[in-house]
Amino acid sequence: MVQIDAPKSGSPEAATPIAPAPTQSAAESPHPPMVVGSDAVDSQEITQGDLFSEEEIDPGHGSRQANGGFATPEPPVAPGASRPEFTVDSPPAHDSGVSEDWQGTANWTSEPTRKFRQRLLIAIATAGTLLIVAVFVMWLISDSPPDQTLAPTVAENTPAAQNPNPEALATEPDRVAESEPVPDMSESDSNDSGNVSSPQSEPAEPIDSEVEDETAPASEQVPAGGSPEIPSDLLPVDVLGGDRSDPADRPARNGDSVVSGQTDEPAADPLTDLPPELASFVDLLNLPGDAPDAPPVRTPEVPVADLIIDQAADAMLDPMLLATPPPEVNIDNALKLRVAVQSDGYPLAGMVLVFSELTQVPIQLDWFTFDLMGISMSQKVRDATPGWKPVGTLMDAIASDSGVVFEQEEARLFLTASPEDARESLRAVLATDDFGSEQESAESLAERFASNPLWNEREQLNLKALATDCLRLARGLPSKLPEPALAHWTVRAEGLLLKKDSDSDQPERLAEQWPLLEGGKSGSQLDTAITLAGLLRRTSRLNGATCVVNWDDARQRRLTPGQLVLPYADQPAGEMLAETLAPLGLQTRMADPSHWWVGTAATYDRMPLLVIGDELGPQRDQILQRIRDAAEHADTLIFIEHDPVSDRYLAMLPRFLYRQLPAILHPFSQ
Repeated sequence: MVQIDAPKSGSPEAATPIAPAPTQSAAESPHPPMVVGSDAVDSQEITQGDLFSEEEIDPGHGSRQANGGFATPEPPVAPGASRPEFTVDSPPAHDSGVSEDWQGTANWTSEPTRKFRQRLLIAIATAGTLLIVAVFVMWLISDSPPDQTLAPTVAENTPAAQNPNPEALATEPDRVAESEPVPDMSESDSNDSGNVSSPQSEPAEPIDSEVEDETAPASEQVPAGGSPEIPSDLLPVDVLGGDRSDPADRPARNGDSVVSGQTDEPAADPLTDLPPELASFVDLLNLPGDAPDAPPVRTPEVPVADLIIDQAADAMLDPMLLATPPPEVNIDNALKLRVAVQSDGYPLAGMVLVFSELTQVPIQLDWFTFDLMGISMSQKVRDATPGWKPVGTLMDAIASDSGVVFEQEEARLFLTASPEDARESLRAVLATDDFGSEQESAESLAERFASNPLWNEREQLNLKALATDCLRLARGLPSKLPEPALAHWTVRAEGLLLKKDSDSDQPERLAEQWPLLEGGKSGSQLDTAITLAGLLRRTSRLNGATCVVNWDDARQRRLTPGQLVLPYADQPAGEMLAETLAPLGLQTRMADPSHWWVGTAATYDRMPLLVIGDELGPQRDQILQRIRDAAEHADTLIFIEHDPVSDRYLAMLPRFLYRQLPAILHPFSQ
């Protein structure tokens, strides 16, 4: 190890530094040497020796110095004297402009490698540019309009076909003989002008494989435009057994001359029509049967041009309600609640609202069945054995006394009549003895009307009974159903097909069957909130009406019978209920002064109504089809049947479509 000490202040060596040993000349070493210990190290010489050969370093000298490129050894130092401190002289900056950063890529790359990389980069950039230009040119060619080079040829052929020049026909064989060599045929006379076809003449018949025509023409056909057509004798034999008739009997193509007479038929386009020799191959495309992989082809349904149908009301559900599932109700646990009811009599519909308020279970009334059977929802019910008992036991006792039953469903209770009781009650209505000789036609029509599989057994029974009774009204027979049933679920649409003097005599829309509730008593102002079921029961009883609630609509809006509301009572009952129920998406309608219905506008518009129509007359098919078109245009389902005895129609229509019957049938009343 070599120790480097600082020179002492009093020593002679400190005053007089040791001179370095003589080194190479300035021509051979432009930079001062590096002194390490007693040896002078030339760093530039070491670096050049590692990267280049001796010839590349100094072509004029074939060998290094005798000391291997190092300076002359430093003279020895006297004992006790310190050596000079280690110093490194930085080389002067070069004037070549090359960066002195030793970490740069250029300082570690040879000149050939750098030039190769530059050339490679230029080649890649050039190839990319050419590729982009080629893609751009192809895109321009694809978007350019089709070539019109054939248009002059067609224009030249057309006048020649319409006005053939006899002189040109006489000199045509000589011109053909001069322009193209005629093949040598021993069996035919090449100089006979009668066997040479003109440019507008008919193509020759294809050669049959069994009977060979020995009088084939010796020259090829050349059209007036100068481009020869394919000779007929070069076309393949029709292997499909197509048209083998005489070419003279075939219709002339555009470009063919008609010598014997002119025809009134328009000439065929040579660019689009196939020649007769190739037309037979088109039969290959007309294979029998449908394509197995192709979708079924349906005739597009074109709506009636002048038919404008207003759609039914939208449900208008809040997206947050759709994302929130309705509350689950444990019906079995809810019916175990013990209550004690003591009353002289309570309306059936009102008692149902009380049960819904106590148990928080929606209870739906089968209003349609009750109307057909004549069961009044305003009949008084009471507890025959007053006292504490489970509410489920009390409900079953009251239902048994009223002739109805509670059916438990997944999320509600359904109050209806048993199938046996309903069938027994409607037996007289379903009997068709009063139809006389037309009994069979009445049964058939009612059966077709009610046999749709979309309805369950109870609904089919009710609809068959209603259709049978409406058929009695259409044929002028007395009805057997109660009046409330006919008023709530049927309507007569008469006078819509009568001729009107002006459009003002024809109403644009029919009146609502169940209008919105207006007027009525709202009662005193409440000091505290009240449940939704309690408000409807209290207000309807105050006005002497029965309130039927569609709890399915309320459940879609996450409402329960126990929903708390606080109405403002200083206004009529209709306005009070409208302002209270409107934020909930519900409305109150009046079926008649003694029956209210609570639900959404969307449900009311789609509620079915059996319509008894006018006498159709000779346009019955067009009228029925127009009603079907209107239903299809409104994207709704209807059932319509024509009664041949009365010449009327029975139609089960949604209420929003019934209101637009005057506009639908307007063309037949002008």
